[in-house]
Amino acid sequence: MDNLNNLYNFKNPIRHFFNIDNIILPNNLDDIDLNGISWTSPIKFRIRKDEKSYRVLKFPNILNFLCALREFKEMDNFYDIQDIDERKRVNPNIQTGDFKSNNFSEKLENDFNSLCIFDNLIRLDIKSFYGRLYLHNLDLKELERYIGNMNNGNSNEVILGNYISLFIAERFLKIISDDLYKKFQIENIECEFSYFSDDFYFFCNKEDNNKVIKIFDEVLEKYELERNNDKYSVWSYEEYSDYNLVEKYWKKIVSEDRLRCRNADGTEKKGKRNFYFINQLIYRKSNLKDTKLQKVFINNFFKSTYYNNLSWENYELQDFNCHQLFSMFKFSPEILLYTLPKFKKFDLFIKKIEKFLSVRYHNSLETNFFEEQLYYFYAIKSLRLDDILIKNKDSVLNKNNQILKSYYLIYNFFDSNDIDILKNNIDEDQWFVNYHLILSLNDVKNLEDNIRTYLIPKLAVGKPSKENNYLKFYKENLESKKTLIKKVDSLELGIQEYINLKISERSNIEETEEDDTELYDPFEYDYF
Repeated sequence: MDNLNNLYNFKNPIRHFFNIDNIILPNNLDDIDLNGISWTSPIKFRIRKDEKSYRVLKFPNILNFLCALREFKEMDNFYDIQDIDERKRVNPNIQTGDFKSNNFSEKLENDFNSLCIFDNLIRLDIKSFYGRLYLHNLDLKELERYIGNMNNGNSNEVILGNYISLFIAERFLKIISDDLYKKFQIENIECEFSYFSDDFYFFCNKEDNNKVIKIFDEVLEKYELERNNDKYSVWSYEEYSDYNLVEKYWKKIVSEDRLRCRNADGTEKKGKRNFYFINQLIYRKSNLKDTKLQKVFINNFFKSTYYNNLSWENYELQDFNCHQLFSMFKFSPEILLYTLPKFKKFDLFIKKIEKFLSVRYHNSLETNFFEEQLYYFYAIKSLRLDDILIKNKDSVLNKNNQILKSYYLIYNFFDSNDIDILKNNIDEDQWFVNYHLILSLNDVKNLEDNIRTYLIPKLAVGKPSKENNYLKFYKENLESKKTLIKKVDSLELGIQEYINLKISERSNIEETEEDDTELYDPFEYDYF
């Protein structure tokens, strides 16, 4: 199976850290049916939702996920979700693990066309959609049990994070979409609509606003869902245009940056160049309406074709560039994934960043934003500042960030006392870190006993047909020293491969010279 990392965790950048593509698949995978697996506990992983709150991703038992994937990938439109419903706003790209670059640009143009026809745009959202998605409504039959097996048998929610969950949700949203369309037809309401996951865009006239909202509520109630009152908004053409400034700002920055590199006659200037675009990113960011837009603006610029194709040998880094960069790192640590390989070539950057990383990493460990902890870990380890990581090992040990703990295990940052503490935690939902605990112990003699103690799901114990499948899967991978996470060097290579894929994807989109940045993805932090 290809692109397992992207299917196991779709969209969120922490997918770059996984190494699921490299695991050894069971030879008998096609023969492992529902009688060969059991209910299992996913691990929980908290990511930032906004400034103060988080949402929880759940990563399922890998063998259970593989079995479910085998079944679901045979369903219609599994890899072509866009074909499920023409009203969908985005289309996934399994190769890159996120949504295709041109989706929003096309939809945004359609939005403005619709706002020229109708009075306004109403945006409505389904409250806690994934947590209240009742699988029985989809008539999945036997497949429902594969989903339940990844989440302790729970069929009243779909765990957030993997591509299968996205596919299931989109099938359900198609039902809601069809019901809405029929009701608008019956009540003779002129309304065009589209949706991204549980976020719906309704273009209608003012006299129909309340009717549209009423119909939306009625359709949701039919499926025991409800509207999120906190995410209700109405937009005019002018308001919508004023809000969507990201792509305009990118074009302006790129255009001006190019002009500064040229003489009046159009020839290229000689000598070292300044990082003018860094200053402009800071300035333009402050003019955007909210934090989500600001992060989209900053993060995607550093994934852009323009940024990644710069002639870095022609640039010189100055003191003020460093504190400008660090302010962006602090605002959105994800940027470290895309900038560090470039900027660590500058001695001044290396000299100044150590204190910043030391303070920010320690601070991140006081929060519940696990992905940001990983981004800082990546930067610190990439720069070989291991003392910072070791200094904070007690904080890591006390967090439930199993991916970060696993890194500490594979890099031997925990001492014997720490290992003893980890050995005492045999709860099933700790299987991810316990896998790497067994790997670090390198105890060949007791390997099977350790697998039975730490990794076999509780409901598989004592049932040979189930227990042996998990035992064989784990044993083969542990004996082959397979980690479930990438080491930092290969992680950096993987991120560059991702950037290259995005650049290649964009090259197939017709763009002007000034329009070759990453096309604005407003769904970057509306995690599907």
